[in-house]
Amino acid sequence: MTEASAAPRAVYFKLAVVAAMTVVLGVLICRQVTGINGPDYWRWPWRVNRGFEPYALLFFTTIPLLVAQWKFIPKPGTALPRILLLMATVLAFEITARGLDMVPFDLTRLVSITEEPGTTGYFTQAEKFLASGKSIREFLGDYVRLMPTFPMHACNKPPGPTLFYVPFLRGTGTEDAAAMWGALTIGMLATLGVPATYLFIRELTGDRAAAFHGATFFSLCPGLLLFIPEFDQIYPVFTCILLILWAKSLQTGRVGWAVAMGLAFAAICFQTFNLLVLGVFVLGYAILVVVSKGKSAISTILRQACIAGATVVIAYGLLWLWSGYNPIRALIVGVANQARQQPTTGRFWPRTIPFDLTDFALGLGWVCVLIAMFYLLTSIRQKTWPVLLALLCFLQPIVVALTGLLPGENARVFAFMIPLIMLPLGLELTHWPTSARLAALACLWALTAMLSQNMVFV
Repeated sequence: MTEASAAPRAVYFKLAVVAAMTVVLGVLICRQVTGINGPDYWRWPWRVNRGFEPYALLFFTTIPLLVAQWKFIPKPGTALPRILLLMATVLAFEITARGLDMVPFDLTRLVSITEEPGTTGYFTQAEKFLASGKSIREFLGDYVRLMPTFPMHACNKPPGPTLFYVPFLRGTGTEDAAAMWGALTIGMLATLGVPATYLFIRELTGDRAAAFHGATFFSLCPGLLLFIPEFDQIYPVFTCILLILWAKSLQTGRVGWAVAMGLAFAAICFQTFNLLVLGVFVLGYAILVVVSKGKSAISTILRQACIAGATVVIAYGLLWLWSGYNPIRALIVGVANQARQQPTTGRFWPRTIPFDLTDFALGLGWVCVLIAMFYLLTSIRQKTWPVLLALLCFLQPIVVALTGLLPGENARVFAFMIPLIMLPLGLELTHWPTSARLAALACLWALTAMLSQNMVFV
């Protein structure tokens, strides 16, 4: 019996739906139809399409990913070589897509994006910090007071993004070199999202095949590939680390995992405040543990949460004693600065709710959302651990959109939640034959490539 005849008809029906959606969206993107690029208050600008040559270059970047599919054996053996191949595709695709911004091919846009104060402002603020002659200790002590004077996004973020560029400015000969090396480093760090997503799905489901399929599709998501050199590319790594540690903490009850989670959370909040909204998943996962293990798990959950929280307090207490940096005040001032900027963006809640979700779907290449939803629709009657986890993965971005906590260009801003959708996607694809998975992967690649050549994201 051939693979095609053995495969359930339902799988090929799903694949047909994915292919049809890809064709429709592809036509809308290539014809640059108004509305597919966002709501009237925030639209990704259209760019001049340069024919088929860019697509050929982008295809070559995907060869390591294709080799990884050919070599993939769910068990036995290690997935490490295949994960490294996926990481190579991420780095090659994102750099190639950025180089194609220029004619002829050139990477200088990485420099201009980084140095432009109106893009993020972090590099500009790092230059100002170095010009002031202050030490890092003094900078942190004055941080909250000076935040309203910082440019663009730097005024509502913690110190991490600004301090990231300091070693590059100190260690390179020119401003342009510092910007280039900083941007390339962000691109390389973004590739870590692949193994992080793999480990996240494997830890929460115990399914290596699902983890690999999720990591594979993650590596072709527009929200990951098309925003270099934005820090949002790195945030999926933070999400996975935090949630893996939380899961380990609750499943084992060991103090060490709770302490590790507290340290990770403290470090993450030094880089971004966005991941605070992951409290939805953290709380939801704790409830699932209680459902799975019974009420006896409540005491373990409370103890582990208290240990993690105490670790965060101790870590920031020591930082405050050394420098005077107050993370709570930084958060309050950052939120206030963001609120002052909000009227100029036209993003007003509750109007933002549907568009936050549709832009997140764009960042997932739409295909990933559809495949993940297939898993829910076919498994919703099974009140099993994976299905409940999958529901929680969808609930997280929905709650963030409903509450309006992060209104913005959410193909980028919601990128830290991409690994969550990869979990039900990976579980769904374990039931698909290889040919169907590769066809769906081709659809995702096509949409990501078309988006990169028709819309301007940075």
